[in-house]
Amino acid sequence: GSVVTPPPGPGGGSSRSEDADEDVATSPVHVRGLKFLADVARLDALIREHQGELPVYVVGGGISGCELAGELALLAKERRGLKVTLVQRGPRLLEGLWSNVGRAALRILSRQGVDVR
Repeated sequence: GSVVTPPPGPGGGSSRSEDADEDVATSPVHVRGLKFLADVARLDALIREHQGELPVYVVGGGISGCELAGELALLAKERRGLKVTLVQRGPRLLEGLWSNVGRAALRILSRQGVDVR
């Protein structure tokens, strides 16, 4: 399943306390995988509750990654400080589809404010 954890604290140890669920919304978080609707709801709650600047990185420029980055970009219009970056390993988005589809996705995501790398 998906795991939501804060990054390691100073010295490499976990910065997670016993009552970390209360602290998660105000600490930096790392979300690995969005496999279930509950994962999406948790990410949405974290984004809405977090105060200040919040960079969000979506890894993978396939269909799911492009769709998630686009939806997060729409949420970023409501929530100031949310910065969405889509990280793609290959030379273009949506590599399994025609190249014009990948170029169109890049244009649309860029217009929505997604930083595509």
